[in-house]
Amino acid sequence: MPAPEGAAKRISPAKCQPLLNIAVGKLAPRAKAFRYSVAVGSSPAGQSGDQIGVEIKLFALEQAGAERVLAQLRTAAKDCAGYENGGYHAVAAADAPDAGDEAVAYKTSAAGSIPIWTTVVSSGATVVAFGHYTAELPDEVLSAQISKVEAAAG
Repeated sequence: MPAPEGAAKRISPAKCQPLLNIAVGKLAPRAKAFRYSVAVGSSPAGQSGDQIGVEIKLFALEQAGAERVLAQLRTAAKDCAGYENGGYHAVAAADAPDAGDEAVAYKTSAAGSIPIWTTVVSSGATVVAFGHYTAELPDEVLSAQISKVEAAAG
């Protein structure tokens, strides 16, 4: 499907903008194609009601665009302490997994909300963003999705 139209709402400070862009799927540069899905599974403990959900956004870009998106996210995750978007969202860099060509990870949290961790991985000209509610992105989700991207790139 085509990527979402238009630009993301502008936030302050501007150095935080890439974090909102990836969250709403409106990247600069705009993706040539976009795919959104959610993976849901049981926790390792297997407890009913203990489900794990991961939001997955896949963006097809030009190689230079993918590199630019990851560079912008890396800088924003490091330099942005927080931003206003319907409330204050605190931002903290997190440890990125060793996946794809490069990866960036960070946590956003707003008062009264569950923190959201975001892990973004580039593989060639494809950028995959994972939104998850636990600090660790389940490896089986990360590995499966990145393997699919690499196989499709052939």
